[in-house]
Amino acid sequence: QHRVMLIIFLGAWTHGWIGFMMCSELPNYLTDLGLDLESAGYLSTIPFIGVFCGNIAFGRMFKYLEDEKGWTVTEVRRMSLIIGQGVSSICLTIAGFLSSVPLAFFFTVLCLTFYGASNSCLGCCYLDVAPRFSAQFNAVGNTFSALGGIASPLFVAQILGMFPGNPDDAIHTCDGGDCDDDIAPGKWGWTVVFLLTAAQGWTTIILWSLVYKPDVIPELNTPRAEQKSTAMDDENLKARLI
Repeated sequence: QHRVMLIIFLGAWTHGWIGFMMCSELPNYLTDLGLDLESAGYLSTIPFIGVFCGNIAFGRMFKYLEDEKGWTVTEVRRMSLIIGQGVSSICLTIAGFLSSVPLAFFFTVLCLTFYGASNSCLGCCYLDVAPRFSAQFNAVGNTFSALGGIASPLFVAQILGMFPGNPDDAIHTCDGGDCDDDIAPGKWGWTVVFLLTAAQGWTTIILWSLVYKPDVIPELNTPRAEQKSTAMDDENLKARLI
């Protein structure tokens, strides 16, 4: 119930929302831009190479800034979240307004490359505030991340259904005796999805900047039995003093 841990869980939710949304929906986005399914499948692997490179590059960069340039842990955590969720969502938003397939794809690659920076924040913050129970809190945070990953594709489906494309571009399909015209989502559906994702990312960053401090929190780092024992000792000491 501590507000610092709640904001960490919010960061984990947004992290999962962006990452799993791109993982599951990127092929659909590329096919809606006009690519065939095979090309979209191959190209969808490239942004995740960017995630891998971003994880390593930003991790080394933040270590250098902390060790050699005197950055505090607070500055490192905040900047990694700004890059990982803020800059990445800006790239995603730009992609949503582009009609050029190569440019839109380029910005999705940039999005997931910058996204890798957030692991220098969310991968370490549990050790900052509750080193004794960091594994347990990390497991709960991963649950929130997974829930964000489940919710985001459902959200995308709902939004895209509100912005259908041009009926003249419908694909006529037949399954047995049932025939239907499949209308691909319009470009503005993806624009709205990316804008709302960016809004969620920057909201998380603002709240994180206001609340998070990389200090050990006794209430989170101490077992309840010890807390009760300490409280009883304090009460006994007060009674003796009285």
